Amino acid sequence: MALKDCYEAFERLKVGKGTKDGCIGLASELITPARVSIEAGHDAGYLKKSRRQHIGLISAILAYQHENTSTTLSKAEIKRRSDQRVIKLTAELKLTKERLEDSLARELKLVAKLRELEEDLYKQSNVARLNV
Repeated sequence: MALKDCYEAFERLKVGKGTKDGCIGLASELITPARVSIEAGHDAGYLKKSRRQHIGLISAILAYQHENTSTTLSKAEIKRRSDQRVIKLTAELKLTKERLEDSLARELKLVAKLRELEEDLYKQSNVARLNV
């Protein structure tokens, strides 16, 4: 019964007649197994590839999605955009690594200063050492 609801939900989504939030007027390339599950009244993870009875519906959804995903971009333009994304993400990764290293350096300085202050405190009084 639940799987039948999913097939019906898929048919509704294909003709743009979704009824649930996030499924109304959905573009064909956005129809996914998760959206079909939601439209059928289940949680987003209801349809699973590991469930043998779901494989047919999931295959149909993915085939439909592939059929209706078109682009007017040339292969050269797609490659150029992809290369630009790689360059941008590489720069972001480098910046993130630098920030991480700077942060770790500050943390090490703080630990060293804390140990120095604890040692001074120990020398000035009879306070027991903290072994951290």
